Amino acid sequence: MPNKKNALKALRQTKKRTIERRKIESKLDTLLHQIKKSLVAQKIENPAELFRSLQKALDKANKKNIISFNRANRIKSRVSKKMQSFIKK
Repeated sequence: MPNKKNALKALRQTKKRTIERRKIESKLDTLLHQIKKSLVAQKIENPAELFRSLQKALDKANKKNIISFNRANRIKSRVSKKMQSFIKK
C-alpha cells in the first residue's frame, strides 16, 4: 500500500480508469460477439445498424486510447467484409 499522498491518489486514479476501460472493452466484445453470432446463424435484422453501433464504439474506444487506431480500423474492415459476404448471399 502506498504511503505518500500522491501515490494514494495515483492508485485511486488507476482503479477508476481500469473500471472505465473494462466497461468499454466489455461493450466492444459484446458487440463483436453479437455480430459474429448473428452471422453464423444467418439472421441479422438490421446489419447496417449493428455495424454502425460497432463503428461508433470502436471510434470512441480509439479516441480514449483504449485500442489503437490501426486495431480499430482492422476490426471494422474485417467485420465489414463478413457483412458484405452475408448480404450478397
